[in-house]
Amino acid sequence: MRNILLICVLSVIISACSTLTSLREDLDDTVIAYNDLLRRSEFNRAKNFVDQSQKEDFEARAKIAKNVKIVDYRIVNADFEAARGEQIVEVEFDYYISPVYMGKTLIDKQKWSYVSIEKEKKKRWRLITTLPEFK
Repeated sequence: MRNILLICVLSVIISACSTLTSLREDLDDTVIAYNDLLRRSEFNRAKNFVDQSQKEDFEARAKIAKNVKIVDYRIVNADFEAARGEQIVEVEFDYYISPVYMGKTLIDKQKWSYVSIEKEKKKRWRLITTLPEFK
């Protein structure tokens, strides 16, 4: 009887760990895909990762950032809060604004949330902060 109970408990633990692992991997893939689009100045495609509540502000900032060229980015810190389905990711961007070509760096604190998407009837990671102001 104890063996059966032990097997059940272990199954639940392994299942929970694999769910958290896949949730974290999905987030990692999402963050990288989004920031890669920003690096390539594909703001129109990057807005698909942004929560509906931030899209208008994102589009306005993307228009202002049309002369920004992101040279590189680094994920410097990620605070994963699996229980709440949220994560704050600090991303450091190296960029310049043409025609000046003077290199600058900024840290963007991106807040991601695991939310339900009505059209797809499933959950996805969405950015609930907007595009930073590149100055």
